[in-house]
Amino acid sequence: MKQKDFPCSIFGTLLQAKTRGRQNSRSSVAPEQNALRHVDRETSVLEASQVMRLSHSTELLVVDGSHGLPFVFGILTAIDIVTRVIATGLDPAVLTAGDIAWSGIPDRSPGS
Repeated sequence: MKQKDFPCSIFGTLLQAKTRGRQNSRSSVAPEQNALRHVDRETSVLEASQVMRLSHSTELLVVDGSHGLPFVFGILTAIDIVTRVIATGLDPAVLTAGDIAWSGIPDRSPGS
C-alpha cells in the first residue's frame, strides 16, 4: 500500500485550520497520527480507501509523481468514494484516485 506522510507544512496548516473548530474526542492523538497521508494518482480507489481506514483518516492528498518530483494533484475524501463510486455502482478496484480526486486549481491562463 502507498501510505506516506506528506511533509509540506502548508498542508499541515490547512489540516489544522480545518479541524480547529471541531470537537474531537481524540485530541490527545500523537502528531504522527494526524499527519496528512497521500497516495499516487494511479492508486485504485479501493487501495486509497484501505489507506484511509488504516490511518483513521477521511481525506487523502492525491499526488502525481510521473514527471519527477511529486506534486499535489488533488484531494480525495471518503464522501467522494461513497457518493461518486459506491453509490453509482462503479468498481473501486478499477477506478483510480486520480479519476475522482478534486483538484480545485483554477485555470489562470489568459482568456479563461
